[in-house]
Amino acid sequence: MIIKSFEIEKIKSQKNNFILLYGSNDGFKTEIINNFFIKNVKGELLRFDENEVIKDEKFIEKLLTKSLFEEEKIIIISRVTDRIFSTISEIIEREIKGVKIILNSNILEKNSKLRKFFEKEKNLTIIPFYDDNVRNLSFITQQFFQEKKIKASQEIINLLVERCQGDRGNLKNELNKIGNLSF
Repeated sequence: MIIKSFEIEKIKSQKNNFILLYGSNDGFKTEIINNFFIKNVKGELLRFDENEVIKDEKFIEKLLTKSLFEEEKIIIISRVTDRIFSTISEIIEREIKGVKIILNSNILEKNSKLRKFFEKEKNLTIIPFYDDNVRNLSFITQQFFQEKKIKASQEIINLLVERCQGDRGNLKNELNKIGNLSF
């Protein structure tokens, strides 16, 4: 199932345990991972790189082991490419319960095996993250200044938006610096 980045609230209602986040907007992906997955974790949170998963022959066996004290397990795999396709398809075939796997990838081409697989399957979720446009970033910046009660001209807002180069993460870093300096 494809969820657009502006429909991100649909993630809460999804029961899918496999989510592929792809695109060039790392700041927005990080924000979504933190707000929708990590924030409310009631179990174990594991982070891996694609190379670690591929090299670990017992990775799937580790997924099958359950702890008596944890309700769920969230696994975030970063820098995902098509090389991990066979491992992910094997995990999906085994229907492992209580494990949510979030795949974080950079740009995936339309003919990517992984992207096609996630787009076609109904029990899988895929979310594309494209660079933010100037309007979205300006809105985020204006909201920040209003919340912090900092007066800023449109020229300053435009300068900040221009410096972040379309990435929400860069903008948040710049705004955090301004917030820290305002005290």
